Amino acid sequence: MFTAYIRSRRGQRRRPEGKHPYRPIVENRSRGAGETLYVCDKTRQLLKQYTEQADITRDALFRHIRRGDNIQPTRLHPHSARRIIKKRAADTGVEGFISGHSLRVGSAVSLAQAGATVVDMQVAGRWKSSQMPAHYARAQFAERGAIARFKDGKSR
Repeated sequence: MFTAYIRSRRGQRRRPEGKHPYRPIVENRSRGAGETLYVCDKTRQLLKQYTEQADITRDALFRHIRRGDNIQPTRLHPHSARRIIKKRAADTGVEGFISGHSLRVGSAVSLAQAGATVVDMQVAGRWKSSQMPAHYARAQFAERGAIARFKDGKSR
């Protein structure tokens, strides 16, 4: 199965050793090495279904799809991903400024709402510093900050 492999630095596939929650690979081109990140069960199921139906066993996971649902061997360009995100947002009624980065910002906000720390968010979002996740979730942190706990008796 495509998602049960970890891609090594040279692009060779190997099975992960032992059980752990980090299964699928996310390739980070800028550093030339793969990263292993957590993907929930529902996403894993959808990825498995997609890769089986599209007969994807290697190379790019996210690819161009031509008319008639013909999946191409070439990877999506970052501009294509942004265009798809904007179109899906519009299709679901989301208004306002939407970018390819919106998913990352939204994830930081959702994690903060769920009680994650800035360090948790930094690791999950792969930020080099804690400054950006703290900035994105500043409203959520204010709701559970020192003043909120003091004035409203809210717990962390």
